[in-house]
Amino acid sequence: AARVSGAKTRQAQLETMRAAYGLSYVPDTELDSLCPKLPQGRVAVVKKSARLLSGQEAGGASVVAELAKGTAVFIQSEAGGMVEVKLVTGQAGWVSTKELK
Repeated sequence: AARVSGAKTRQAQLETMRAAYGLSYVPDTELDSLCPKLPQGRVAVVKKSARLLSGQEAGGASVVAELAKGTAVFIQSEAGGMVEVKLVTGQAGWVSTKELK
């Protein structure tokens, strides 16, 4: 009920602006495309700084990125103590399950 009330209030405010100033809001789909879509998957957070690796084998994988404490990741799959994740930026890689909470 509060959402409906808030939406009606916002609609009334827009109507007032439109009448007073001749303003209108038109969604800009070009700008919408600049915002990346959130990846699918369960969300986890990096406990301490961690390395995002190119593969699930820590010994043979290269470091794709350094992840700071508190970085949110989206879990895609799990295998042998490693988790395949995606970042909000779309970057993907593998992190040890021990480094996530």
